[in-house]
Amino acid sequence: MMRQKINRSQVQSTDSGFRSRGRFVLLCLPLLVSAGTISATVDPSWPREYVNDGATILLYQPQVDSWEDYETLVMRAAVAVTPKGASEAVFGALYVNSHTKTDMDARTILLKDINVTSLRFLNVENSEAEVLAKLIMASLPDSEVVALDRILAYSDELEQEARTTEVADS
Repeated sequence: MMRQKINRSQVQSTDSGFRSRGRFVLLCLPLLVSAGTISATVDPSWPREYVNDGATILLYQPQVDSWEDYETLVMRAAVAVTPKGASEAVFGALYVNSHTKTDMDARTILLKDINVTSLRFLNVENSEAEVLAKLIMASLPDSEVVALDRILAYSDELEQEARTTEVADS
């Protein structure tokens, strides 16, 4: 497992509110795969639920920030964590990068070496934010498969780079 340990400066809480640039959608991709193969599987819907030590974690569809050389994917996602025994979820943002391997025939991407780079929570004390971060980190898989078309559909940068074809009037 090559997950980077998050230090206190990367886990943030705010009492003034939570702002995100752009649309907030989800990360975390549900189908565990072996390290070297990509299987043609159906990509489940969002949000995705993980249960860990009595806590429920909902991850929403990711917002892709960049996909450098189609090898390193940088994205962010909204997350809702309901700790064990709590009646309400705590909302936040999860920032991730991952190496990718694309299978064009199966239209899938293997996310491997998933690395959480930052977590931010709304209206949470730092001590509670650290507990929530540990729950999330323990719940995320090291690798997963996601549909290529989902990543392409939510990538603002890739949409701007899309090719256009001019059609001449006859």
